[in-house]
Amino acid sequence: MIRQGRQNLLKALNRQDKSRCIRRASTKATHTDLTSFLTHATSTNLSTKSTYYVGTLYEYTVLNALRKFNICLHRTGGTDDRGVDLRGRWLLPTHTEYSDGIPVVVQCKAEQRPTGPKYLRELEGATSAEEHGTLVLLATLSRFTEGARRVVMGSNRAMGVVQVGGHEQGGQVGQFIWNGAAGRLVGHELGVKTVFIPGVKGDEQEVGTRVVLTWNGSIIKTKNKIAIS
Repeated sequence: MIRQGRQNLLKALNRQDKSRCIRRASTKATHTDLTSFLTHATSTNLSTKSTYYVGTLYEYTVLNALRKFNICLHRTGGTDDRGVDLRGRWLLPTHTEYSDGIPVVVQCKAEQRPTGPKYLRELEGATSAEEHGTLVLLATLSRFTEGARRVVMGSNRAMGVVQVGGHEQGGQVGQFIWNGAAGRLVGHELGVKTVFIPGVKGDEQEVGTRVVLTWNGSIIKTKNKIAIS
C-alpha cells in the first residue's frame, strides 16, 4: 500500500506545472526535487512515518509552492544548516537574472499545531549572520498564531511567514505575510491577495482559495524556467 501511494504521488507530480529552476545537481545527491525524493523513498523503502520522510517531503512541497511566486530555492540539507532548510533568490518582475534576485532563506516546520512566536524568535537568532538584505521566511504546515505575527511585524530583520499545506492536500499557499523591513526589500509594488478556486466534490460545487502575489495590482506570472549561473 505504501509503495502504491508513492507511485500515485509520482504520477501526480508528472501532471503538475513544469516550471522549474535549472540548477546543476551534485553528483553525490540522492534527490534534488520532489520527484527524485519520492523515487528515492520508494527504492529504499523509507518509512512514510519517519521524521526524515515527513520533514523532507514538506521541504520539497514548500520549495514547489514558493517556486510559483518565482522564489527559486534549493534544499540545503546537512546537520550544520543553522536552521535553514531552503536557500535561494526571489526574482521580482524587475529582475532579469537569478543574481538580481533578493536572497531568501527558509525554515520549514511540518507540524500540525499552530505555529507560535517561539519559532520566529529562534529563527531570528539563528539567521543573524546572513548577509544584509536577506529575507528570512518561516514556512509552516499549520496556521500561525497572532503572537507569531506580532514577532514578525515587530522585528527589525526582513522576515515573513508563509503557510503551505501538505503535499497530499496540494501544497497550496494559504497565508503569506511579511514585515516592514521585508517590504522595503521587495518594494511597495508587491502585494498579496486571496483568490477563489471553483471545484467539484461529488455532486456538489466546492469553492477553495489560494494566495497569489501581485505587482502594481496585476497577478505575477510564474516564470517557466530560471537559469542559475
